[in-house]
Amino acid sequence: MAILQSLGRETHFSAAEGVPYRLSEYPHGIVRHSAKEYVLGNTHTQIIDGYWSQIKRQIVGTHHWVSKKHLGRCVAGSSWRYNRRRTGEGGRVNDLMASLPVASHTRR
Repeated sequence: MAILQSLGRETHFSAAEGVPYRLSEYPHGIVRHSAKEYVLGNTHTQIIDGYWSQIKRQIVGTHHWVSKKHLGRCVAGSSWRYNRRRTGEGGRVNDLMASLPVASHTRR
C-alpha cells in the first residue's frame, strides 16, 4: 500500500480496530473503540479524527460539494493547511510562495 511505502522505519502507527492492513513490520498500536478504549499509552486516533473532521467541515461549509474529480485536490489543500496549522500566517504565505515555480521573464 502507498501509505506504508511512505512511512519511515521509526514511525509509530496508531490505528483503530478493523484497519484493513497489517502493520507487523512497523511499531504500532491498535485501540479498540468497541471496548470503549480510545487511548492506550501513546496510541490513539485523535489526530486523524480531527483531520477528517476539518476536511468535512471545509467541504460542507466552504465548497458545499466536491466531485470525485476534485476530491484529491481538496484533500491535498486541506493537508497542506493542516500540516502548517501551528505556523503563523506569514510563514504559510512564505511556504506557499516558496513552493511556486519561478517564472523566467525576459524583457525585449
